[in-house]
Amino acid sequence: MTLSVADILGQIEPGHAQLFMLLAVLGVASLIGWVLLGVFDARRVCGSWRWEHDRLNGALLPAFIITLTVWIGVQLAFAITRPTPTPNIQGSGQTSAPGTMPSTLPTSVPATPVANPISGQTLVALSALAGLAALFAGLLVLAGCWPDGLDRLGMSLSALPRGLPTGVLASFLILVPLFWAGVFTDWLWQVLDIKHPSAHPLLTMLDESDSISLRVLIAVTAVIVAPLAEEFIFRGLLQSLLAGTMYWGAGYLTRSTTQKSSSDRAAVWSDALDTQPIIVTDSSDEPTGIATDDTPPTETPVDEVSTDQTLDYHDPRQPPTSSGLALIAPPAAPAWPRWCAIIITSLLFASIHDFWMFPPIFLLSLCLGYLYERTGSLWSSITLHALFNGTQTAVFLMSQS
Repeated sequence: MTLSVADILGQIEPGHAQLFMLLAVLGVASLIGWVLLGVFDARRVCGSWRWEHDRLNGALLPAFIITLTVWIGVQLAFAITRPTPTPNIQGSGQTSAPGTMPSTLPTSVPATPVANPISGQTLVALSALAGLAALFAGLLVLAGCWPDGLDRLGMSLSALPRGLPTGVLASFLILVPLFWAGVFTDWLWQVLDIKHPSAHPLLTMLDESDSISLRVLIAVTAVIVAPLAEEFIFRGLLQSLLAGTMYWGAGYLTRSTTQKSSSDRAAVWSDALDTQPIIVTDSSDEPTGIATDDTPPTETPVDEVSTDQTLDYHDPRQPPTSSGLALIAPPAAPAWPRWCAIIITSLLFASIHDFWMFPPIFLLSLCLGYLYERTGSLWSSITLHALFNGTQTAVFLMSQS
């Protein structure tokens, strides 16, 4: 026997019917908002340009490797010191109620109880510790290899006042469609007769525990630690690394040609960007050539141009780098590297969760990746991620009561 959407919605208590009707209207309004904001225009994903040629292998790659190693290593170290680290938590074997969705905390739950399980508080503390350790390790690597890396990745404290409200506003357009994605995912599992736990194990633990400290620890981990660590690892490092590598492979992220004079390079980029003026500077921040409408550029002999400097382009619309300059995207840089990076990152992000969470988590990750690319602010995706986890936790607790 299979269930249709009408059958599932028919299970809703009469008192909740008006709420679901409101959510349906809000879902349609959200999709209209997506259209008005140009979400379905592939080029709109191109926000600020955050890549520098020497920072792919010199900063992003080592930061990602070390961060991932620490994240996994902390959990492996615990597993080695304790032979049975898995919790004695089982799902009910029933599908979840309509609209019930998990938080994004990754987990694996054994099919059978173990003889010597760890406590729930230890499990949650381990998850929080691994995330925080990975976050701090990555931040230390970036501080050493890329002094203005947090500025370029949109995670500096100065970017917080802009990123926080952007993430809140984005949640109004994203959370309701994600709710309905959870409803239809649950319907799909029922149609396919696939059994899964009724909720994320940590949410079950939150509902069943009488310990105030454990409840607080779960809430802090889900709403603060997980969004910070996971967005930094998956969006800030992995997605940036993937997109930057594709831009590099396509020839859009290369060192400037130092064998040409400064005025020649200024003229080429001025024509390509149709922007006046373009100021060409070196590492000493002294102008070597200025192209304006009234004054012809100053010619610089080729033999006086340093062969070990990378040309920077000043754009007042972008935040400055450590050299006091700002980066702008190469002319006609395509959007496909960003989209490919978003999709690959989302597949990996969803794969660290249980299979029954995959569709809504994948959709969430697409939204997080798109928001990051379009705004250039990692705080926006962190805020949206935190609101998603917090909302789902609150909905679960209300449904249980």
